[in-house]
Amino acid sequence: MRLVGGLGPYEGRVEVLNKGQWGTICDDGWSDLDASVVCKQLNYTRAFFGAGSGPVWMNNVNCDGIERHLGLCGQTEFSSSSHVCQHDEDAGVTCDVDSLDQSSIDVKLRLSGGPSPRVGRLEIFYNGTWGSVCEDGFRDREAVVACRSLGFELAEVSYGRNWDGQYAPSEGPVWLDRGLECLGMEQNIALCEHSGWGQSNCDYTGDVILSCLDVTPTPPPPQALIVRLVGGPSAQEGRLEVLYRGAWGTVCDDDFDALDAAVFCRMLGFNGTARYMEQAYGPGDDDSPVWLDDMQCKGNETSAEECVFSGLEEIVHCWHSEDVSIACLPQSEQTDSAEMTTTPSLSLRLQDGPNAMEGRVEVLYNGTWGTVCDDDFGDEDASVVCSMLGYIFGGEPLGSLYGPANDSVPIWLNEVECEGGESLLTQCAFLGLDRGDPECNHDQDVSLRCFSDPAATPLRLHGGATEADGWLEIYHDGRWGRICGDFGTRGAQVACNSLGLSGNALVVKDKESTANEKFPTWLTDVECSGQESSLLDCEHPEYDESSCWDHDDDAYVQCGADLVPLRLEGGSHPGEGRVEVFFQGVWGTICNEDFDDEDAQVVCRSLGLSVSEARELTFSNIAIGEGQIWLESLDCLGSESNVMQCNHDGWGQHNCYHHEDVRVSCGSPS
Repeated sequence: MRLVGGLGPYEGRVEVLNKGQWGTICDDGWSDLDASVVCKQLNYTRAFFGAGSGPVWMNNVNCDGIERHLGLCGQTEFSSSSHVCQHDEDAGVTCDVDSLDQSSIDVKLRLSGGPSPRVGRLEIFYNGTWGSVCEDGFRDREAVVACRSLGFELAEVSYGRNWDGQYAPSEGPVWLDRGLECLGMEQNIALCEHSGWGQSNCDYTGDVILSCLDVTPTPPPPQALIVRLVGGPSAQEGRLEVLYRGAWGTVCDDDFDALDAAVFCRMLGFNGTARYMEQAYGPGDDDSPVWLDDMQCKGNETSAEECVFSGLEEIVHCWHSEDVSIACLPQSEQTDSAEMTTTPSLSLRLQDGPNAMEGRVEVLYNGTWGTVCDDDFGDEDASVVCSMLGYIFGGEPLGSLYGPANDSVPIWLNEVECEGGESLLTQCAFLGLDRGDPECNHDQDVSLRCFSDPAATPLRLHGGATEADGWLEIYHDGRWGRICGDFGTRGAQVACNSLGLSGNALVVKDKESTANEKFPTWLTDVECSGQESSLLDCEHPEYDESSCWDHDDDAYVQCGADLVPLRLEGGSHPGEGRVEVFFQGVWGTICNEDFDDEDAQVVCRSLGLSVSEARELTFSNIAIGEGQIWLESLDCLGSESNVMQCNHDGWGQHNCYHHEDVRVSCGSPS
């Protein structure tokens, strides 16, 4: 964000950088509250200027005034087509120049002790002294802001920790520690929230080591890379090392697979089997660099330089415990234990499923139908199989749902590794063929389901203990992704109905997500009435792969739950009292946060009492409860038959005390 056209840096037309282009904000609904957030984002504590140019990015911003940046205000969509504003409506602000926190603006940053100005220990000059930053809580957002503070505006970042003292320790204080929290768009890391300057319990081993990598393609080295295998029993296998700039270094195992191994074996003169052995012959010498990371080869390259990768500047976030080892065999010594096949084609079919779109996967090879082992068989592999069968919208693995096959049937393939874009299964890496794979048995025969209609919005519950519970995932753009954010019981009920799972739905709030930051989140903040036939019929923002990147709010859904019993305790007659709910074998209360007449009606209906006089008793002599508080922020429409069908913050998730227990009065029994 910047202010343009004013008398100083503290005033001007508000402009926002989005998708690499500066644009303005329309003044429809623009108020002092919006202006105060702009000033706060620019590090002024308190809060009109000619027409701009380019797109008008935002309109009807609608801030409450307490937000840290405009992205947290009511209008969060950046669009130049969702309004009819002209540049004579561009919004501007004047900030209180006396409120600028100069101590934060004047800090300087540097990278110290590294091989280039872009790599080294992150240090901050504050209060006349250079000091370091602790790695605790330091994440990608903080790294991006730090690189921007250093002047590397177009940069990819990586970071690590000074575990083994590979960089000399800072001689000054540790200025910033765990409380550091950036939003990602700050121009200086000092503008991020933190727990205070010099408030740290870190030593030098926790210093942040930062690399701000240029996004321009790495030019090829002046000579071809030279590779070798070290530490193995023969010249055919060992730890993979690369010679670059006169020094031998290793390869990090992040994303490394059999396709990458095949390319390095080809560079070594082996044209037969290629096998990735993880860290079988590592780690490398602590004094040696890690030259390559995040290898993404297709398998047909003649040299690793033709692959996509990170590195050829020393990698700072990989350790030698992650060094890659591989095994290579010449063509004449191939075995059937591991094979990169070049077989021209295979015929496929699905067997024993309920329809043509799902069943056990079988492969025709050498005139005989055989199965595929489910080891490492994933979404990308399923998509390639379904595409070969004519279902171009992908598919999902179903484990061994439609197996096992007859014991006389061979198992032709194992450890299939597709990227998802292949047109033939034989273009993927796999083990087997010829005599099959003796390490699998038919209990591991893979089954899958293909998708025939993109409008069907495939859903699944993944990673649960049964088929009726798990992480709620939706198939979009050829990949499965999560649903996160403010996802309530009504949305879960729509999902369970879509999956054909009867009964009531629960959203489980205390599950630790199994996804990492590379796994997409497709939908967030889905709002349903409960009557929709599909989640896409509910209100939700557009698909966004990066929303909820930390997966803390991924939706975990359980279908087929029973309705919960309720009771009224401590009242003067059976139609009034403290509301208690019986869940997981324990009676507990409901907090009165956001409780209203619609919620009271559902409570009374759950008890078989009339709803015509249902109301909360805000002033009552009814005693408070003890023990468990089950629900907070109950959000019923009023038509539900049981509080279990209402939205809420999650069972047992609350910040309440028993003096906030809900008391209700209902009419006489109906």
